[in-house]
Amino acid sequence: MKRIVFLWFIVSGVLCISHSQEDLEWSNYIALAGRSIAMDPFRDGVIWIAGSGGLSRFDSHSDSWQSYTTAEGLSRTWGRSVFVDKDFIWVGTESGGANLFDIKNEHFTPFLQFPAYQHDSDVRPTVNVIYPEGEIIWVGTDNGFFAVDAATLDTLRTFTMADGLGENYIFSIADDGEYLWLATAFGGFYTMHPPLTGGLTRLNKSTYEIKNFRVADQPYANSFVSVVDEGEYLLVAGGRNLLLFSKKHEKFFPVLKDIIHSPHIVLKDEKDIWCIGRSEETNNYLFRIDRVTGRMKESVPLPQNISRGRIAVDESLIYLMQDNHIYVSSKEALEFKQIHTGNHFLPGRFCYAVNGDNNRLFAGSDDSIVLIDKLEESIINAWNIPVSNGTIRGMTLEGNYLWVGTNNGLHQFDIRNFVFKNTYLSSHRVHFTVIDEQYVWASSHLGLYRIDKATGQKINKRLSPELNTFGEPRISDIVLDGDVVWLSYSGRESGAWIITGIVKLDRTTLGTLAKSKYDIADYTEAIETIIDRGDYLLASGKQISRISKDNLTVEPFIDQKVGKMVLNESNLWAIKRSQGVILFDIETGDEILSLNESNGLLHNRVTDIFVSDQYASFSTYGGISSLHLPGITDVPDDIWKSGVPTTLSLHQNYPNPFNPSTNIAFSLPSAMHVKLAIYDQLGRHITTLVDRYLEAGFYNETFDAGYLSSGVYFYRLEAGGMSKVRKMLYVR
Repeated sequence: MKRIVFLWFIVSGVLCISHSQEDLEWSNYIALAGRSIAMDPFRDGVIWIAGSGGLSRFDSHSDSWQSYTTAEGLSRTWGRSVFVDKDFIWVGTESGGANLFDIKNEHFTPFLQFPAYQHDSDVRPTVNVIYPEGEIIWVGTDNGFFAVDAATLDTLRTFTMADGLGENYIFSIADDGEYLWLATAFGGFYTMHPPLTGGLTRLNKSTYEIKNFRVADQPYANSFVSVVDEGEYLLVAGGRNLLLFSKKHEKFFPVLKDIIHSPHIVLKDEKDIWCIGRSEETNNYLFRIDRVTGRMKESVPLPQNISRGRIAVDESLIYLMQDNHIYVSSKEALEFKQIHTGNHFLPGRFCYAVNGDNNRLFAGSDDSIVLIDKLEESIINAWNIPVSNGTIRGMTLEGNYLWVGTNNGLHQFDIRNFVFKNTYLSSHRVHFTVIDEQYVWASSHLGLYRIDKATGQKINKRLSPELNTFGEPRISDIVLDGDVVWLSYSGRESGAWIITGIVKLDRTTLGTLAKSKYDIADYTEAIETIIDRGDYLLASGKQISRISKDNLTVEPFIDQKVGKMVLNESNLWAIKRSQGVILFDIETGDEILSLNESNGLLHNRVTDIFVSDQYASFSTYGGISSLHLPGITDVPDDIWKSGVPTTLSLHQNYPNPFNPSTNIAFSLPSAMHVKLAIYDQLGRHITTLVDRYLEAGFYNETFDAGYLSSGVYFYRLEAGGMSKVRKMLYVR
């Protein structure tokens, strides 16, 4: 969990705030899903992994893990490539550009952050390989090859197919002093017409002259993904064979042609060449080749979880990795032992649902239920859904049971004994459930189901005939309101127009009492959530609206396109369609806070929200992000006591969020001059609460913000030559 750290300084009389770490306090839970692995030659026993959880560090001596994500400034959680330097780690991401990681300060500096494609300003280059070389960092991406200034991280030169590259997808780099050699391959998808692009590209580092080399004009023959320099030769993996390329003759020669098939990774150490590929029997193997004779020394089957893995070697060890599975072996024995990641990582990177209470989180990670202990900030265990194709779509916690909607049914999970008790709606795609004392109400791909909890009897309500939709419309939310049930839906009317709206049902008969229909441009404008507000329903969609229960008329409330919403007291949390989360004041509609990848959220694709009085948790395409809501439990019991404290402390204000006043407590270990002042988000001075000499002891000051607008404010304590800063949230 990251604490708030600020550097304060005066520039031309204006107070400025410089964030040395992110100013929000996150707990992130990620999947490893490794895409690149590298030994650390500067720190004994350490390996670095770039994967779907960002950058992870494993210390083999202490058997410990540490991960770094967007909370430390990473431009995108999905790591793709890693290069280890003495003081820095260079990390490439998937659709998020490149990053420089300062090991000492544990902070990322992103670069190559421009849009990769004109049609999508959110997508930055996918960085497949990074190679620092003195004053230049060479970067291979899915959209060209780049030379970057190592000092400024500015882009110096760009190379694409328009400049002569054989392909824009660069997967590996080899350096022989005069030239850079690039292994390239087509990175898209062809169905009817397999790609002919790719190959080996030679780039003169002085003149930038480019020359391409290809094996044959056959589909996939030139799909090169790994290249290693061997003096007069290059070793190239990819296509159909492991190849030797003669620099002098500019020709390819197969290596162990009838033994190694479809290689996809190759590297060398002082004695051997290591290659992952297939044997003649199409099994996945690790091949060990003598660098002097070119003869096969050894071949061993890969562990069953490794098919197209990555490898890293040092003097005595070799590591194999794919997704969440990592194995290590001595080079001499080649008997691989799995490195158990324990409960450090989620089983899958895609999380679609989250629920829980103040102490626990239950997360849906692909097809597994994951239990997270919030007090210990650790993953306790995971349980697989007991059917195939059981990807979790929604979860509802009710007493001692967790109701889990999946692609293959509705499952009742006993959270006391951690066992699955019952399964309903087998072979149905269940989106989510709403529970009352008598029934479980489930949104399915075949409409609404009502299940009697006592008898298991189920009744189906299909909406397609009444709404004249092409196929069953998707029920996106259910609200139980006394004798009636409210549904929000979206679908296609007669296969043409996209529509959304509200349906009112009789709770007993499930008969339709009223309905509304609105034309929309696309599904991002569909009503996702409805919230009961007494006389009206609060609905998301093209905008946040108030919908009258009497006649279903619409009154615009907040001009923001959002999806799922969660109301917690006066705070309205809303998912902003692949752009993170926004917190609104439900009374005024004012925006209070915006959360996205730039300030610590794991991924902008948020799928679900759970809010308690201590934290807000989000399931995302990158894992689970949990934001600490400060001030609820941060005030120690002894801050009001008499006596002499031992340290200078500035406590979190209480209550927080607050309206209109809050308490700010601090403690002084000795007599000193004290200044306690309030500032807004721009660093502008609001008021000074204390500016005088105080004796040692515990103090409490009250701050009344009734004359201010809602938002985030900071309070700063200066005493004894030190300064401390905390943040507070005022909600009118």
